[in-house]
Amino acid sequence: ATGNIGLVTNYEASATNLRIEDSELFPAYPSAWIDGIKGANFTADRVNVHGTVDNIRVHGDNVAVRNSYLHDSQYFESDPNQGGRPTHNDGVQVLGGSNISIVGNSISEAHNAGIQVTQGYAPIRDLVIRDNYADGGGCTINMHHVGGSSMSGITVNDNRFGRDTRVFDCAILGSKQTTFTAEGNVWDHDGEPVR
Repeated sequence: ATGNIGLVTNYEASATNLRIEDSELFPAYPSAWIDGIKGANFTADRVNVHGTVDNIRVHGDNVAVRNSYLHDSQYFESDPNQGGRPTHNDGVQVLGGSNISIVGNSISEAHNAGIQVTQGYAPIRDLVIRDNYADGGGCTINMHHVGGSSMSGITVNDNRFGRDTRVFDCAILGSKQTTFTAEGNVWDHDGEPVR
């Protein structure tokens, strides 16, 4: 790869209802340019994605990621997308859009975040993160406000978290300009509530 691509990419607004299911996706030749599934208007169901910078990268509306195994995203010490600094690899990165759900997945072994939420591409509305097992990253779910006046409409409920983060026991982090609800989230090993 010589530029940013996904193993599966859907950027066309007219291309709706794309389904990727019961599939394993990984690059034969890993590169700092390659993500797993990226774009908008798709459903990823029961997929196994690994070896890419971001396993899933959301750039728009109407995305569902469910019942999937997203793991071992690829870390590079030098990434041209980061000005030569290390990659910001995530299990799922949501850059903007509405009607997005991340439900029932196992997400682990990403260096930056299991789920990274920003709105560098577009405002975020109606994002549901529910019933996942998630672990790894600096903080496992990192909602970092970028662009616009605020970030809201996010629900983080009934997730189970591992404790393998670079920041001690950091399951969920939200910037001061991010409004979200979080209920029923627990540590996987003992069932204790996540604050």
